[in-house]
Amino acid sequence: MGEDRALAEQLRAHIVAHADVASEVVLRPLVGVALQLPEWANAAEVARAIDAEQVTAGFLDFGGRCCVAVPAAGEHLEQTAHAVAKVLHGLLEIHTPYINRYADACDEPELRAVDDVAAIEAVCELLSANSALIRQIQAVRALALAPELRALLDESLQLVMDEIHARRTTGRVAT
Repeated sequence: MGEDRALAEQLRAHIVAHADVASEVVLRPLVGVALQLPEWANAAEVARAIDAEQVTAGFLDFGGRCCVAVPAAGEHLEQTAHAVAKVLHGLLEIHTPYINRYADACDEPELRAVDDVAAIEAVCELLSANSALIRQIQAVRALALAPELRALLDESLQLVMDEIHARRTTGRVAT
C-alpha cells in the first residue's frame, strides 16, 4: 500500500472515471480514498469486497466510511479503480459506461441460503465490536492527552496497523 497523497488524488480521478462515485482523500488510518456511497449502502460490506479483490486494501476510516487504500505504485491505479467499479456494480448495482461495456459478460451470481445461525451471529458481533472500537478511538483522539499518553496511543495503533499489514502481505501473524 502506498502513502503518497498525490497518488490518492490520481486514484480519485480514476475512480470517478470508472465507478462514477464521488470521493475524498483520507490520510488515516491509511492513505486512501473515502467513497461517498449511497446512504443505504453497507460501508463495511463494500470495504470487505474491495479488500477481497486483492488489488489493494479496502478499509473503514475512523468515521466508518468505506475507503480504498492507495496502491504502492502509480501503475496500479487503473486496476484499483476497476476493482472498485466491479464491486460497486456487483453489490450496489451502480452502472457506469465502463461497467456497461462488460455488462453482457456478467454471469448471474449463484444465490445461496445462509443457514448457519452461529456464523451470522459471529459476523454481527464482529461488526458491532469494530464499530464500537472505532467510536472509542475517535473519543480518545478527541481528548487533550498528555504527550506520553498520546505517544502510547499512537504506538498502540501503529502496532495494530503493522499486524494488519503483516497479515495482508504474508498471510502470517507478525512476531
